[in-house]
Amino acid sequence: VKPSQVPSVKPSQVPSQKPTQVLSQKPSQVPSQKPSQVTSQTPTLVFSQIPSENPSVSPTTQSPTDAPTPGLCEDDDNADFYWRDKSNGEPIFKDCEWLREKGSTTVNTICAMVAPTDKVLAKDTCLDTCGFCSP
Repeated sequence: VKPSQVPSVKPSQVPSQKPTQVLSQKPSQVPSQKPSQVTSQTPTLVFSQIPSENPSVSPTTQSPTDAPTPGLCEDDDNADFYWRDKSNGEPIFKDCEWLREKGSTTVNTICAMVAPTDKVLAKDTCLDTCGFCSP
C-alpha cells in the first residue's frame, strides 16, 4: 500500500496499522487535544519558549537538600564528553574547554542533552560550565 498523492480532506475512520516512516516537515494543522500517553524515546534538544501550563509543584525535592561537596563542583578538564555522532556513526567527543568557548545557547543545549547513551555527557563532566555549581 502506497500513500495517496493527494491528502484526504477528512481523517480516516480507522487508524493505520503502523506509524509513518517519514517525519513531517511542519507542525500539524490539527494538533492533538491531549498529550501523548507514551513517553518520547528521544529528548528534545531545544528548550521551550512557552512556560508549561502544568508546572511542577514547588519544591521538587525534600528540604533541606545536602550541600554540594566542596571541591567536586568543577569542570573535569581531563575528561571528554560525548557530543554527537559523525554521519558514519562514529562518536565525536569534546572537552570542557571546547564547551566554554561556545555561546550560552549552545552551552545550554549541550548541557541539557539526555540522549540515551552509556557515554559521559557534558552535564556529567563540565559541572561549572553547565551551571551546576553554586556562585
